[in-house]
Amino acid sequence: MPKYAAELTQGQAFSRTAQDGGTSDTAQRAYKVVLLHPAEVFNPQTYTGTFIGSRHPTNLNLVCTSFDAKFEGDSRMVAIVTFSYQSYASASASGGRADPKTVSPASRPANWTTDVSLVEIPAPTWRAANISTGKSAGNWRVPINPAGDRYEGVTKLVPTTTIRIDQLEANDPLLNNQWVGYINSEPFQVGSLGILRHTLMLRGISSKPHVETFGEQTFRGWMATYEFSHRDNFTRINDSVTCSPGWDRLQIVEGYNVKNVAGRQNDADVDPYGMALQHANYEVVIPLQIAAALVGKKSKAMIGIPSVDGQPGQSGMFQRPASSPIALNYDGTPRLIDPNVAGALDPTVLRYQVQNEIDFAILNLRLT
Repeated sequence: MPKYAAELTQGQAFSRTAQDGGTSDTAQRAYKVVLLHPAEVFNPQTYTGTFIGSRHPTNLNLVCTSFDAKFEGDSRMVAIVTFSYQSYASASASGGRADPKTVSPASRPANWTTDVSLVEIPAPTWRAANISTGKSAGNWRVPINPAGDRYEGVTKLVPTTTIRIDQLEANDPLLNNQWVGYINSEPFQVGSLGILRHTLMLRGISSKPHVETFGEQTFRGWMATYEFSHRDNFTRINDSVTCSPGWDRLQIVEGYNVKNVAGRQNDADVDPYGMALQHANYEVVIPLQIAAALVGKKSKAMIGIPSVDGQPGQSGMFQRPASSPIALNYDGTPRLIDPNVAGALDPTVLRYQVQNEIDFAILNLRLT
């Protein structure tokens, strides 16, 4: 055990550097340690009471990051120990928590960084605007033209936030690689950002070995970086229904085929001429009836075309296969969406999950 250790006033130093948009403070403290004999082995941290991870006694923003010791004189009985302190700008510190370098690596909060960019995705709905002023002039609806046919290729830009979370892992994080591509099954919180279900995806994980000294302990593990992609994708289905599907898919319900559901040909939400109807002399007969052989079955979607030589007992309409998808109801029957027909409806929109989901609590991220 050394004879004594005393702090040296002349060994103290302080500096500040401001560059590249950041400010960094450094400081040094020096101790003189007198040994009992030249061959004595000692731990400078123990006998000076200063450890890596300790705060500076007068500037609490500074944390001890390293030390060095060297002998003074030829007797090798006196050692000068210098401790170096540094300030850290971190996501955790800016988030209102303690600077992570002052906390043991075993429980140290994670750091995170973010960046946001716009990506182009399909737009299931839109809203009419005045052609001169740009002022909104209509309701939110599925993009259809005046004839009731849907416009294809309509897109919109939505913000996507990339979140990178860094934390020290005591165990090999390779086990978590199986969750890459999964989305959150439960609400999630990163800083002040509250994240809804299915709006956060784990995009990737990287890790590298890490060794760190804190106090008198040495920690060995991995520094892991978890990359997430957050997409809220707030959408107005119509003027009364909104949703934030995130990584789910909003699908307009349409198709090249229909289901010929018995009795539905006379319902208000059904376009009967999209179904397989009974014909006589190449025209649809009245009252409208589904072709007997196709009741309850699937068939090619049809469109009704006026006939120029209608006969008694016939509707004056004949049918031809549709060349493009037509709107469907939830049961697969053709949906009436002709804007020129009283009581016509907009196409329906459904939400589907396409990515596997987990509760990201399984990753044990230390975000609070």
